[in-house]
Amino acid sequence: CKSYGIDKITIEPNDIIVDIGANYGDLGIYLRKFRPILYGFEPDPEPFKALKENNYHKIFQVACSDRKGFSKLYLNSTHADSSMIATNLNKKFLEVETDTLDNLLKEKTQIKLIKIEAEGFEPEILRGSLNIIKNTEYICVDGGPERGPKNSTTIEELINILKDNNFNILSLN
Repeated sequence: CKSYGIDKITIEPNDIIVDIGANYGDLGIYLRKFRPILYGFEPDPEPFKALKENNYHKIFQVACSDRKGFSKLYLNSTHADSSMIATNLNKKFLEVETDTLDNLLKEKTQIKLIKIEAEGFEPEILRGSLNIIKNTEYICVDGGPERGPKNSTTIEELINILKDNNFNILSLN
């Protein structure tokens, strides 16, 4: 959580936290002491099973995206590297449901934090969240070298999307 800067954010009881790419629920374990309301999104069936045990109030076995439908999830559950984008490492895949965060959480009014970790698919997730982020105080996103076979970074595109939507960059790691 320190790598995302979440340790610098004041979390109060009942703050709404959205964890996209929740994996096994490490964020839920870390935030347990603050008693927030946690929403977890994880399309990979194996880690999804663990979310029920790790303090999440509502969990979704869906891949957040910029569109509703179905798409391939390239599997690498062992190393928490499953991705919507094919790499040289993950040859096995399964079809998963996709939807936008705007569709999935349209009833939420104020969100304290959205954390996005999607192995290179973060720009698509942000583009599908442009309405919900208007009511979000903080967004922590991984823009590291994880996109596709060339391990491209997404940080520049992510910064542009966030700045275009009135976010200030507080920290880069």
